[in-house]
Amino acid sequence: MDVTFTLTGQDSLQLMRLPWRKPRFLFGLALGGVGGGVVGFAAMAKVGFTSLGSFYVACIGVAMIPLLIIWDRKQGAKKWAAKNPAYFSQTTVVISSQGVRVKNSGGDALVGWHDVRRVAEEEPYIYFARRFPNSIIVPETAFKTPDEARSFLASAISYWENAKGTPVTPKT
Repeated sequence: MDVTFTLTGQDSLQLMRLPWRKPRFLFGLALGGVGGGVVGFAAMAKVGFTSLGSFYVACIGVAMIPLLIIWDRKQGAKKWAAKNPAYFSQTTVVISSQGVRVKNSGGDALVGWHDVRRVAEEEPYIYFARRFPNSIIVPETAFKTPDEARSFLASAISYWENAKGTPVTPKT
């Protein structure tokens, strides 16, 4: 079973937001925010600001952290995309009992099912998770119908389960 598509810049940003990466990102954001707030509060108090003034400056510093993280991630994505033009070329993904074959202008690679840690659907994408950033992403818009996408996912899960010997329940 195969599907052909071309990824967009939005798809690459989505890949950076894989569902199983969110807890680490949010934990880091919370930890950085608290740390930044404490350091900002202490620094402002030391240079003579009142406690209330120090608190306001610390709050502003904490509020800027998510904006800086978002800006840094977008810059990193732009640099990565410039170095990997094949990622945005026409791509064909073929699933078989051997694994997932990815063909694009950068080459032809077969990823065995033993290298796939997870097969998941997070609308509007189907993921073959390996190690970030080497996950394979298939947009559901590449299929003619939603039934075709579900059939592709069911086949992929079946091949993966047979190779792994561990059952997986797809999201409904």
